Amino acid sequence: MDPHAPGGALTEWYARDGAALLRELGVCAGDTAFDVGCGDGQYVLPLAQVVGPQGHVTAVDRNAQKLTALRARLESAGLAERVNLVSGDALDVLAAAAADRFDAALVFDVLQHVDDGDALLAALARVLRPAGQLLVYPTEAVHPGRVPMDRLREALQRHGFARPQPHRARIAHSGGLVDDTVYRVGRA
Repeated sequence: MDPHAPGGALTEWYARDGAALLRELGVCAGDTAFDVGCGDGQYVLPLAQVVGPQGHVTAVDRNAQKLTALRARLESAGLAERVNLVSGDALDVLAAAAADRFDAALVFDVLQHVDDGDALLAALARVLRPAGQLLVYPTEAVHPGRVPMDRLREALQRHGFARPQPHRARIAHSGGLVDDTVYRVGRA
């Protein structure tokens, strides 16, 4: 069964729990948000709900097919106007973005797929507003390419971020729901 279809594993999470989690992590109505490697949009729909009609989400992924399917789900939910889907490399998109542009950035389960994590964190530090939040899910689940938290903390510090604050939650991951830790990181 498609986890995104009505009645699928993620239906209730999309409808209520995902938005509640993002609010707990500091995303607010009217915010501008950036989703790095959004994939099939597990967090894009809840982000669009939370930022509301006055906010905006930029979601980037290299897989154009996933973005096409996501666009259809956004349109079906009446959220398409709040989201700019970009097919390509997040570093290229961030390089073109103005400094202090975003209130929140999500880096959920993608660091192990990024060729240059340092460059990504530097770009995110540049585009996040001074009071902005970087939300990172490096995944504690057994996973190929899992990102060690000690290395992530060091990299965040090098790029002017504060110590990551852990937040245990039920989150969407790989087409299902898991209990894991998301880290909320502000500027130092």
